Amino acid sequence: MSAEVAIAFLSHLQAKVFEIATRDLEQNHEADRYGPEPKRVLGPELQKYQSKIDAIARLKNSKMLPLVLLDTYQLLQDEYSRDVLLELFVQRVIGHDRVKIFRNSPKYWHERSLARSLQTNRMPAKKIRNMNFELPHFDLKEIGYDLNLFFAAIGIDFTFLKKQYEYSGVNPAIAAKTGDIVIDAGSCYGDTALYFSTKVGPAGKVIGFEFIPDNLEILRENLELNPKYSANIEIIEKPIWETSEKTLYVLNNGPGSQVSERPLAPGATEVKTISIDDMVRDRNLPRVDFIKMDIEGAELPALKGALNTLSRFRPSLAVCVYHKPNDWVEIPLFIHSLNLGYRMWLDHFSIYPEETVLFCKAV
Repeated sequence: MSAEVAIAFLSHLQAKVFEIATRDLEQNHEADRYGPEPKRVLGPELQKYQSKIDAIARLKNSKMLPLVLLDTYQLLQDEYSRDVLLELFVQRVIGHDRVKIFRNSPKYWHERSLARSLQTNRMPAKKIRNMNFELPHFDLKEIGYDLNLFFAAIGIDFTFLKKQYEYSGVNPAIAAKTGDIVIDAGSCYGDTALYFSTKVGPAGKVIGFEFIPDNLEILRENLELNPKYSANIEIIEKPIWETSEKTLYVLNNGPGSQVSERPLAPGATEVKTISIDDMVRDRNLPRVDFIKMDIEGAELPALKGALNTLSRFRPSLAVCVYHKPNDWVEIPLFIHSLNLGYRMWLDHFSIYPEETVLFCKAV
């Protein structure tokens, strides 16, 4: 790392901090994620002043060193991606309640309202066992998808309106396309599998991975509601890992369920893994064109279990990099270390510190 590169990086970060400091904090609470906004004791002006004081103190006392991001920063291919990385770093250090990031715009909230408007009363909402929420029924014809499913408005927004697993900052866009074979790692309730199916069409195929019984129950029902698109979707009921047949332990948390090598709670359920390479070999897939991963911190082990697939087919990637603190660094550096010609872009789809996706395309 040269001194010039480090200085340029820190100058960009400093400019970003100053830019963020000029933004107000109006409408900066995500009720769909965190519940109703807490009442403020101070008045608006005093609250704004207190927020700035808190932000300065958090920056000053932070133990996060921005230079650890320098390698990732250099790997990102455009100014937009580098801006995203720095905004998210500032947000992580100061706190999402003290930082209004670029995604917070009238368009962001309009899309959320539009997602809510798609909810129907044709079918009763699905209550999720052991979770304090339910999934209403949505019909997506109004936004151009011949789909109906049980889901949440925030998820409809991210998957179908904000198109969380597409990057349009390059031409052609990094996205699933007609005829593609797509791996959907982390299918949860089936929204992304159905989304990809609408993109790949009858000539393509979507292979999804989901293993949490409660999630699978909703997923199967959503597939049954959409026979036109479910015909080319296959669901594998195992978690993806670096190796197959490894015993992992499950923490059932609905869409946020995790696996670990040690039990995270008493009575944790055991589950056997599968690697992407073994799945591709066992099904004799002729190619893999696109891999999406949102698997609650298991992204790096899953990538390590896909080395043959990546080297043979060099699929485009959309990998979530927000579940673990080091994901921003470790995942891009691992992909780069494979020397497969991958170029990288970064985008973020919420106003809080989740829904960050690393897009990779081999050239």
